[in-house]
Amino acid sequence: MKIGIVTDGNADLPAEYLAAHKIEVVPAIVIIDGKELIDGVDITRPEYYEKLPTFDPPATTAAPAPSAFTAAYERQLASGFEHVVAITTSSRLSAIYSNACLAAENLRDNVTVLDSLTLTRGLGYHVMAAIEACANGGTPRHVRNALLAIASKVHVTAMLDTLDAARRSGRVSSLQAGVGDFLNLKVFLEVRDGLLERAGAVRTRSKALTAMATRINALGPLKRLIILHTGAIEDARKVAEMITVPVEEPIDVDYLTAAIGTHVGVGGLGYAAQQQ
Repeated sequence: MKIGIVTDGNADLPAEYLAAHKIEVVPAIVIIDGKELIDGVDITRPEYYEKLPTFDPPATTAAPAPSAFTAAYERQLASGFEHVVAITTSSRLSAIYSNACLAAENLRDNVTVLDSLTLTRGLGYHVMAAIEACANGGTPRHVRNALLAIASKVHVTAMLDTLDAARRSGRVSSLQAGVGDFLNLKVFLEVRDGLLERAGAVRTRSKALTAMATRINALGPLKRLIILHTGAIEDARKVAEMITVPVEEPIDVDYLTAAIGTHVGVGGLGYAAQQQ
């Protein structure tokens, strides 16, 4: 069966990879001063993170509408794919999955929607696993099984330089954020079972970089690794240089998608790793 893949803009996959595998991406949306902007199209990520602290009112985000997914499904089917598999950001963190399901209701014989239970390049790694399953003559069931097989091997963690953005978005309480800022804590958040859970904190940024590298090295041999940042590219490169475990593919360093970075705030770091 010829299967087309659809995902959302939070997957953080390179444009070259998307084009090579004919993957349809439903863009992530950020809202600035009441205007909806498409991440990476209407505003570049370097520009976005440079301006993020100055937005008044603060930037917000929105899930793509079901109609955006319907259009993506129809384009894939019209291009010759027999079936479409949509893989989305965790349903426990966003309305994207439910909107993708709504869009598939009238195409249910031709579309399968799968919840990655993760986000950013962790979602991207699920998409890559789907592509590999399709290359081996897979069916939608094979794609689903491929995603289940890598779920426990994909790890996504973020380090917040400040809790202000997370407080505004409701990801942490005002009390927690206030205490964290007062103590100058660098808080780690980890994706667990589709949710963001607190995973420790350190007192200084230099310790945070070391702690992040230590977490990655503890995962053992890796297949893939990306260090993500929200306007902190030099620190991201420092973390990459501290990786001592074998990584099958070259380590990547890139900006975090704006739709997620809005809730992380400027100066944040993170990683997505896939164990071998």
